[in-house]
Amino acid sequence: MWYLISLNLISVCSFFYCYFNCVNYMSLWFLLELLTVSVIPWFLFGYSFSSQRSLLCYIVTSVFASFFLVGGVLVCDFLWLFVGLGVFIKLGVFPFMGWAYGVVCGSNWISVWFFSGLLKVPFLFILYSFGPDSIFFNISCFVCFLILSYNMWKIRVFDWRRCWCHIMLSGSVSLVVVGVCCGSGVVLLFYCVYFIWASLALMLFFFLSKPGSVYGWFFVFCYIVVFLSFPFSFAFFYKFFLSWCMLGSGFFVFSSWCLYTISEQLFLVYVLLGFSKVRLFSGLLSSV
Repeated sequence: MWYLISLNLISVCSFFYCYFNCVNYMSLWFLLELLTVSVIPWFLFGYSFSSQRSLLCYIVTSVFASFFLVGGVLVCDFLWLFVGLGVFIKLGVFPFMGWAYGVVCGSNWISVWFFSGLLKVPFLFILYSFGPDSIFFNISCFVCFLILSYNMWKIRVFDWRRCWCHIMLSGSVSLVVVGVCCGSGVVLLFYCVYFIWASLALMLFFFLSKPGSVYGWFFVFCYIVVFLSFPFSFAFFYKFFLSWCMLGSGFFVFSSWCLYTISEQLFLVYVLLGFSKVRLFSGLLSSV
């Protein structure tokens, strides 16, 4: 298993090496499709009916996104439109958010990790697609942050995967915004920070979702460091760096992102307080 993970990581490093040596869109599109196909075997771990549906949804969506990407490459007059649509579909940005929930909620955590981190590389197309004054870009990102702010509190039955899907989609929109408003160096730096943070978050979710997991004080510490924007936490560094990158996105997009961030942090604090009460109650029972 770890051999396969190492092999996929090597393929991703090879992708970035080849990306900086690409001479046209077609080469970048071809490399992107190879990376997309390499993730499919991970859906077969812990194979079930839900993973079968997730895999089918992933394949169908990837085909549609690839159609728009290659269409933008071939039809240069509509480059920004087709490439923008293809990237928005692959990243799950409004109005193409629904399929991401179907894939994440029915997949194993390894597939979710690849889907959340390694498959975010389509944002590289954003660097060449459209600028921050694009109406399509502003409306999509603005509405997406508003929807995610509402969906964060819409969870009736708490599920770690659905909770992570909200956070992951906000990261996708943030990558789009940073890719449009910042230079290539800042974009790649932000992607590295996002990838490390997402990997830590998914590692924590993986252990918490296992049957019989105990939410001890060590979990509370890890939860605060990874998710809550307290001083000296990794989440604080991630949010601070992201806010600096988002400053050039325009008033409406930046305001909607601030609203989502507040909603997300309040919800995560609410979840932490719930687990802390359970931990405290369990400790009182054990002492009786």
